Amino acid sequence: MKKCAWFNEHAERKVKFIIRLLLRDNPFLLGYIWCFLRVGRYIIRRRKDGSLYLAFKKVYPLKALYVERVFKRISEPVIHFNPNSRRFHIRFILPFIYDALLHEYCKRIFPKIIRENPQVYRGVLTALIDLYGKLQVSRKFRLVFRVPDDNLQEIVLEKIKIDKISIRRHKNKVYRYLIINNKDMIEEILKTIEPINPERILEIAEYRGAISHNKRREILKKLEVTFSKRILRRRERCEERLSIPENEKAYILGFATGDLTIRVKGNRVIPELCTTHPEAMLLFHRIFEKYGKIIHIQKLGKKTDDAFIYLRAYLNKKQWEFLIKKGNLEAIRKETQEKEKFIHFLAGFFDAEGTIIIKKQSKTQKTQVEAKIASGRKDILKYIKKKLAEIGIKSEIYKEKDKECYKLTTTGKQAIKLLKTIPIKHTEKTRKTKIALKHHAKPWTKQLEQKLNQYKQQIKKQKQQLKTTIIPKYNIKN
Repeated sequence: MKKCAWFNEHAERKVKFIIRLLLRDNPFLLGYIWCFLRVGRYIIRRRKDGSLYLAFKKVYPLKALYVERVFKRISEPVIHFNPNSRRFHIRFILPFIYDALLHEYCKRIFPKIIRENPQVYRGVLTALIDLYGKLQVSRKFRLVFRVPDDNLQEIVLEKIKIDKISIRRHKNKVYRYLIINNKDMIEEILKTIEPINPERILEIAEYRGAISHNKRREILKKLEVTFSKRILRRRERCEERLSIPENEKAYILGFATGDLTIRVKGNRVIPELCTTHPEAMLLFHRIFEKYGKIIHIQKLGKKTDDAFIYLRAYLNKKQWEFLIKKGNLEAIRKETQEKEKFIHFLAGFFDAEGTIIIKKQSKTQKTQVEAKIASGRKDILKYIKKKLAEIGIKSEIYKEKDKECYKLTTTGKQAIKLLKTIPIKHTEKTRKTKIALKHHAKPWTKQLEQKLNQYKQQIKKQKQQLKTTIIPKYNIKN
């Protein structure tokens, strides 16, 4: 993992400063978190903003509950259960200051802090016993734990008298367990530590005689069940909250049929849009950002100097499987039998492939409006023409010269009726729709012509701004 850029200069001074702050705030927690990050098992990545992405995969609910209890003191956890791997996935975003605890300089100075500060030592010892310890309560009481770090083990042996070191081998690894049988020493350790792991807490309760062995097992079982149910309920609530309304589903199917490439990867459906138009980018975000993660990939045309962007959304396959069938006429028919759903489907398809033309009629000098949908799929356009006729809108289909492309066209009153019927979301097309509704069949004016030219220039300017943000990236590489 790359070092945080903030520590590139005056690293020692910055690390000392952060540790002083954390010591002042909660020395026990500082010792615990440092030890966990030093010897625990986890996945960690550094984000662009400097914060740390910390992730765990746990098979057993109690292990997941323990991790949640540790880090929720400094970060809000995100937990879900993956039914494919049968594991709990726990994620935290730690503030960037905790990167200081991973710094090489911190590793050098922390042993001295542990020796000098009793509260930090308490945190470290508690973390070791929570992570790798067990208080065995049977005929003979004994405390067993291991220390996966030689420097830490040296510090622990300075402060604790052990009775035995047991060496166990597993595959190519050697594990050294510290065993304490002396009851007075066990008592001293239990007075020192403040466990967070529910298994250690209940073991100590049984050791003290507060609960029986069977009661401890019963409580652990209840904790497992309660935690699992909580995570599953959260997942169900999340799915309910993110369920796609039927009309919106029809709109998205129409938009995907027109403009999107759909890929499937694992349990994700990935709609992808390639565009040079900022308005299309905004629409893509409005459609998908509440349902999943969106990424941008900047590109520059090889043959031309056009700047364009790939947008990808990562969506749950179970909910978004209908997108895989986009472009399948039978699937479209099935989804759009109802009038309301067809209207929303057509709105999505129009936002992707539609054009609104406002022009001066040569004979009458009045404003004429046309609404066109271009597509290589004549069968889909025929279906749309048929459905439009059912709701009283006349349209025609034409083939473009020398191109395998067809256009469904509505003109005049029919175009106005179409624009009034479909709930368009594309901001450029909604602006043009307002102009069309206001000026249709009225005398053509210079003000209207200027307004339309203004919109054209605005779109060109937006594309140029997009281009200027992408080209420097490629110049650096060259």
